Amino acid sequence: MIRLVLAALLLPLPLLAKDITDDAGFTVTIPDDPQRVVSLHDWITTVMAAELGVPLAGTSARLRSDGSLYVRSAEELFGMTVPEVPLASIHGQTDPEQVAALRPDLIIGNLGDTLDQRDQLALVAPTIIMDPEGGRDPLDLYRAFAGWVNRSELFEAKLAAFQADAQGVAGGRDLSACTYLPVLANDRDGTLTILRHYGGVTMALDTLGLTLADAAGMVPESQSRTVVSAEMAGALRADVLVLTYLSSREETPDTPRNAFDRAAPGFLQGFGGHVMAVERERAYPISFQGAAEVMRALPADIACAEPR
Repeated sequence: MIRLVLAALLLPLPLLAKDITDDAGFTVTIPDDPQRVVSLHDWITTVMAAELGVPLAGTSARLRSDGSLYVRSAEELFGMTVPEVPLASIHGQTDPEQVAALRPDLIIGNLGDTLDQRDQLALVAPTIIMDPEGGRDPLDLYRAFAGWVNRSELFEAKLAAFQADAQGVAGGRDLSACTYLPVLANDRDGTLTILRHYGGVTMALDTLGLTLADAAGMVPESQSRTVVSAEMAGALRADVLVLTYLSSREETPDTPRNAFDRAAPGFLQGFGGHVMAVERERAYPISFQGAAEVMRALPADIACAEPR
C-alpha cells in the first residue's frame, strides 16, 4: 500500500481537469486530456481506446492455453498485442502495484472486474468504473467514454461516417419492420441468454433501422441480458436471430447453432426467420469497425412486411 501511495504522489498533476460521474456513482476528477490511460478491460474499454487513438500506458490481457498473452478483440479488430501496449493486468487478476508501475494519469475499469479494487486503484490515479451490462445503449456508453478521454469530436465524426455507411448497406431498403434478437445458448445447463444490448450487434442493427424483438422485454431495464430456460425458446420470435461464436476457442459459425440444437432441440429447424452467426470477438465489443462488419453480415434477402 505504501508503494501505491508513493507512486500516486509521483504523478504530475493535470493542468486542466474535469469532474465526471462514473457508472458506479463515483464523482471523479480526471485530466481534461489524459496522456497515459490504463484500460483494465480488453474487449470493452481497450477496444474503444484503440479505435479512438487514445494513448494507452497499459491494457489488461488474457492467457491462452499455451500461456501466451492476447488482448481479446483489440487484437482481432486492430492488431493490438502485448508488449506493443504494456501489460497492466491479466484479466480477472488486477494488481494495483503493477498498474502503478505504468504511471497512469487515468485508469478505466469494468464494474464487474475492478469495483472491488477501486479504492486501491484510485490511490494510483483517477479511476473510472464503466458498466457495459447496466442496460445503457452501447452508443451512449461509447459517447461517455469518448468524453472521458478527450475524443468527443473524433467520436462524432466516426459516428457520422458509420451512419452514412449504414445508409449504403441498407441500399434504400426500409428495414424498420424487421426485428432482431441476440441470443446465447448454453447446452450445458439448458438455458438461453437473451440480450437487450449487445455491443456492436446493437450498434449495427439499430443503425440499419431494425427493431429489437419483443422477447427482449424479458430483460430488466437496468440490465443488458437475462437468462431463461430453453423451454422459453418458443417465445423468441424475430426476423433475425443473432448467434455468436468465439474464434479464439476455435469455434465456427456452426458452434452456436449446434449448441442451440442441444439446448432447444428442433427450435432452429422450425424457426421462420434468418439465423445469423457472427464472430463474438469482433461483434460484441463497442466499436464502429466491428459494428460495420455486423451490418455487412445481415442477410441480403431479408424483407419484412410486418413486425414478427
